Amino acid sequence: MKLQEALQELDTEGFKSLSNEMKLQRLDEIVNSLSADTSGSKTVFYSGIMADGQKAEDIVNAMTDADPTLRVINKTDAGLFLNNQKFQEALAEAVEIDLVDFRNGKIPQDPLFRIQTNSQNCIKIYPQSVDISKINQQAMS
Repeated sequence: MKLQEALQELDTEGFKSLSNEMKLQRLDEIVNSLSADTSGSKTVFYSGIMADGQKAEDIVNAMTDADPTLRVINKTDAGLFLNNQKFQEALAEAVEIDLVDFRNGKIPQDPLFRIQTNSQNCIKIYPQSVDISKINQQAMS
């Protein structure tokens, strides 16, 4: 799937009419279908907030401005989709939280969803019916 197709799907009545659990599942499918391929000679991995409070993404953006051959996720279709307002609104709606709170990491626990964060402050949201312990076991093997 291409980025524009993915963004257009979020505006369809078919997507909007899905239950929150099904929206969450479909968002996951869309993200997994998008390319994370990029060209360049060096790959930069980054996440979260630096000790001084600066976003790692801001530092990486300055680096890619200086050296456009750097490979970073936010320049791929998958990264552009994840950073897109439409995706973030759809995700916040699917887990029934305020978009501003979501962006600020203020995510309340919800009986429909289990929200898990790891040591890198990566947020994963699962339907309550998903057994997170099995996912964690699979990730470790």
